[in-house]
Amino acid sequence: MRAPLTTIACLSSAAAGCWTVLQGTLAEKLRSGGAGIPAFYTRTAYGTVVANGGFPIKYNADKSVAIESKKKDVRSFNGKEYVMEESIVGDVALVKAWRADPFGNLVFRGTARNFNPDCAMAARFTIAEVEELVPMGRSIRPMCMCPEFMSRQSWWPIRRRRLR
Repeated sequence: MRAPLTTIACLSSAAAGCWTVLQGTLAEKLRSGGAGIPAFYTRTAYGTVVANGGFPIKYNADKSVAIESKKKDVRSFNGKEYVMEESIVGDVALVKAWRADPFGNLVFRGTARNFNPDCAMAARFTIAEVEELVPMGRSIRPMCMCPEFMSRQSWWPIRRRRLR
């Protein structure tokens, strides 16, 4: 699969870089960032170029490597090697939720339950696109997956579309 030209142009410009992160490690980086944990150890990247450093993050205009990844901290626990990964904390998260109430509680449904709660909790401010705004007086707190005290939200209700 080829990347769009705008993506390639963005990665070759001075504005962006690209990191390789395994899916489970990404989920844990977001979860730990939302929980206030600065870093954690994992076995998944041990012995790879991700842990050993030297992986290209950013390229120059002439396609030479501008920035390479740094070697990550490796420690041994109970005779097994672990790589330290830093958590992710974002400024803004864009998520899609099924329901939201006026207090900022969010409920996710289906595959939106995979990364959206972690992204919402790891961000300083969350913008949620919701299918249903629950009216005042009807709480969704018992089924809430992202409580209001863990994220700051703005809501954008969407209309349901009928399939033809």
